[in-house]
Amino acid sequence: MARRFKTGRFRPRARGLRLRLGSYLLKSLPAPPASVDYTVKAKRWLGQILKNDVLGDCTAAGAFHIAGAWLANNLSSISFEDDDVVKFYSLTTGYDPQKPETDQGGDEETVLNYWVNHGLGTTPTHQAQAWVSVNAADFNEVKTAIWLFGNIYIGASLPDAWVSPEPEADNWTWDAAGPPVDDNGHCFCALGYDAGDRLRISTWGMVGNLTKQGLAKYGVHSAGGECYAILGGDWLDVAKQRAPNGFDALQLASDINDMRA
Repeated sequence: MARRFKTGRFRPRARGLRLRLGSYLLKSLPAPPASVDYTVKAKRWLGQILKNDVLGDCTAAGAFHIAGAWLANNLSSISFEDDDVVKFYSLTTGYDPQKPETDQGGDEETVLNYWVNHGLGTTPTHQAQAWVSVNAADFNEVKTAIWLFGNIYIGASLPDAWVSPEPEADNWTWDAAGPPVDDNGHCFCALGYDAGDRLRISTWGMVGNLTKQGLAKYGVHSAGGECYAILGGDWLDVAKQRAPNGFDALQLASDINDMRA
């Protein structure tokens, strides 16, 4: 059966130093709540496929789903269009809409670095401030990242069981299944978690679930996975309110500046 959606994510390449979220979480930080769900207020926006049915633009679609969810949860209007996502996909991958053969997907770190340095290519730019690596095998760190920053940005080589068949409606669940398959490379975001330790994930215009076992199996580097938290200007005030003196934002900013020097 032909697939209704596309994936479009490169397997991660060898990289330089990554800043790790765990290095900036202080002992005074309160424990994350049992559950949070930032998909509810963003439901209409997350229902947009953002061209990921006809393009391998999952890395761009994931970024825009996160940005829209931030805005929706801060009661701000969302003015993004499909054309904005395609433009960002082009800027971060070299895709040329006039040359279909250039639709080759992207990789998360290139997207994140562009988002930090240039914004989303929209007006306003909705610029990210920084991104940090999250340990996908440490579910408490994952929950803390979502609670504080409103997102996890995940890249993974999906097992065949997740896409054969593909999800058809909201509230499906992905769990640990077979081996990761590089040809199923995909990027998606998590915007919440429930008391049963399942992430609330958004992709292909639907909201579903991912178990902590599934994340730990496919979101780690040894399985070709990546897991990041993005610190966005549209969300940082929320994070500061939730983690007074519990998140070393000043040290993170200093380390980021050192890396850019």
